[in-house]
Amino acid sequence: MVDDGLTFSRKYRLLDRQAFDRVFADPVRLTIPPFTLLFRENQMGHPRLGMVIAKKNLRLSVRRNAVRRKVRETFRLSKGRLPGVDLVLIARRDIVDFSAPQLVSQLNKIWTRLADD
Repeated sequence: MVDDGLTFSRKYRLLDRQAFDRVFADPVRLTIPPFTLLFRENQMGHPRLGMVIAKKNLRLSVRRNAVRRKVRETFRLSKGRLPGVDLVLIARRDIVDFSAPQLVSQLNKIWTRLADD
């Protein structure tokens, strides 16, 4: 498969515990409700994304999966302007108060803020 820049292939994902632990060990933190973004520079030249969406914060799996899809979609469209960082996006408890369009808006704010820094 050719990487046309708009895919969300394995190279753009944090896949193992070691990669997550590396970000959690010494992160830069960015909070835009209902998300907290932890990130740390990597040497790969492209961003990689991991997500933490706790069952405690979103009880229904369909809601958790819908949030994951929104995050992946907005990241996929924004990753070309993001720096080479490993990202862990954490959904906060107040996520239940946000509608789908509001989530997309907040995610776009996160990616824009990260790209500008």
